[in-house]
Amino acid sequence: MFFMFQESYNYKSCKEIRADINDSLSGLYSIQPVLGGKVITVYCEMVIAGGGFTFVPRTAIRGIESQQMISELFINRTLVLMRIQKKDGTQPYTLVQQLPEYGQHLLGARVNNYDGYTSPVNSHLGDYLLLGNKTIVPRIT
Repeated sequence: MFFMFQESYNYKSCKEIRADINDSLSGLYSIQPVLGGKVITVYCEMVIAGGGFTFVPRTAIRGIESQQMISELFINRTLVLMRIQKKDGTQPYTLVQQLPEYGQHLLGARVNNYDGYTSPVNSHLGDYLLLGNKTIVPRIT
C-alpha cells in the first residue's frame, strides 16, 4: 500500500488540508492541532464521505494536551469516521452518523476519561477514546 507523507505544520486538521488542497490524497500528514502545541503525524482519509478525517495515533492521546487536541480536531459533531483494530488485525472503517431524532444532542469525545458519561465497562483496558451522545435530563426535585 502506498502512503503519501506531507509536511503541513500550518494546518491543524485534515479537514483544513482537504478544504485548502482540493486534490489532496489520503496519507500521512504532519499537523499542529493545538496552537503552540506539538506537531504530530496523523493519517488523513481524504475520500470517504467527502474526506478530511483525521486519525490520531495512540501515542498522541497519551500527552498532556490530548483532550485539548481532540476538542480542536472533533469539529463535525454529527459525523465521525472510526477505524478500530479487530482481533484478526484488520482495521475496517466505520462511519458513525448522528441519528436525526437526537440531532439536538451533539456527539462528544473524551480522551481517557468519561466525565459526564456512564462509565465504559472496558475503561480498565488502558488508553481509550470515548465517543458518546450526552443527553441532559432535567433533575426533578
